Amino acid sequence: MSIYNQPIRNKKLFTAVIVAAVLVMFVLRGILLRQGKVGTPSALSPDQIQQELQKTEIHVRTGSAQGHGTVLQMNRQDRKDVFYVVTAGHLRGDAGETLQITDSKGSAFTGDVRSDNTKKDFLLVRCEGKALESVSFSEDLYYQTKQGDTVYYLKSDGTLAAGTVLSASADVEGVGSGMLVIAGDAENGMSGGGVYNSAGYYLGMISAGTDEGTIACVPGNVIVDAFRKVR
Repeated sequence: MSIYNQPIRNKKLFTAVIVAAVLVMFVLRGILLRQGKVGTPSALSPDQIQQELQKTEIHVRTGSAQGHGTVLQMNRQDRKDVFYVVTAGHLRGDAGETLQITDSKGSAFTGDVRSDNTKKDFLLVRCEGKALESVSFSEDLYYQTKQGDTVYYLKSDGTLAAGTVLSASADVEGVGSGMLVIAGDAENGMSGGGVYNSAGYYLGMISAGTDEGTIACVPGNVIVDAFRKVR
């Protein structure tokens, strides 16, 4: 055996140990997620959640159609303040590539559609200007969402409403598959709005109400994954 092969073998062994350690951490994380032991932020009061949603939720208008949207991110591009919004795709109608966005303080913006996910019925929209605030999203917290959890959303008039998770991933006829489904009263004008957990973290987007008194929502992880590809 040549002594020159020894460093190579040691390097291979070191690499194997690192890979094994990463795999162990990944498996442990999965176990903790299923057991709900990953750190969870403290719950907020309904009044606190209402205050948070007034900053992150916006109104969307496209001609005769109107609904809500959620500010996903704020940053600066080319020395300009910009922010990105997700809203329901069916609000677009024949509005073309621009939407009218208004925040809770009445500031108006024009949004340019950057992505149209027709399968999941959501739009990603870029606006120039400064939003009030952007949402907090945690993939870990999303995967801890379970049946019976209390969630919050805004009704069409901007008042806070509470619902209950029925399923974190269900097929809803006429709407889509893998949907977050909650028990709650749907109203015209709520489409595109966000659904939040008791700590004020974003869970998904309201897509449609059903005849059974439930609300089907696009999961937040699906929206965030799509958003990462269009910035």
